[in-house]
Amino acid sequence: MRHWDLNTSLGRLQQSTAQMLEHWRASKDRWDDATRNEFGEKFITPVRPMVVSVVASLHQLAETLEKARRAVDDPDNTTESVL
Repeated sequence: MRHWDLNTSLGRLQQSTAQMLEHWRASKDRWDDATRNEFGEKFITPVRPMVVSVVASLHQLAETLEKARRAVDDPDNTTESVL
C-alpha cells in the first residue's frame, strides 16, 4: 500500500459514520427526551456534512498525490500539471 492510498481509510470513515448514525437512531427506543434532542443537534447532526466534506477533500488530495507520483515516476512527462 502506498503511503498516500487513502481509499481504505476513507472506506473505514464512511462505514464507521454509518454505524454510528445507525446506533444513534436505535438509541431513540431507550433514550428519547430533550437532552437527547439537544445532544443530537449539537453533536450528531453536524457529523454527516463534516464527513462528506472530509471525504471530498481527501479524494481531491488523493488525486493530487497520484499526479505527483506519476510526475516523479516519469519526470519527462510535462503534459500533466500536478497542481
